[in-house]
Amino acid sequence: MRKHIKQPILLNYLGPEDRWRALGVAIVKQAVVDWQESKLLLASPVTSSKAASDQKRSAEHFLSSSLCEFYSGLDGKTIMRKLKEKKL
Repeated sequence: MRKHIKQPILLNYLGPEDRWRALGVAIVKQAVVDWQESKLLLASPVTSSKAASDQKRSAEHFLSSSLCEFYSGLDGKTIMRKLKEKKL
């Protein structure tokens, strides 16, 4: 009698291209989180620091660059504009 070996269900399988795209989107999401976090820190005189300013500047630079679109297919300049307009 043969044992039946359960195979994992591959519902969440992503092909190689999709995995790279998911990674790129995660990088862009982290840049958005970094920008929002640094913006909050800079708004408070108690927590305002050079590190927060550098983090904000770095996120803005990344989102405004062609790397953002290269990594994720998302338009970083539009993301940056919506962040500044508080629509994101």
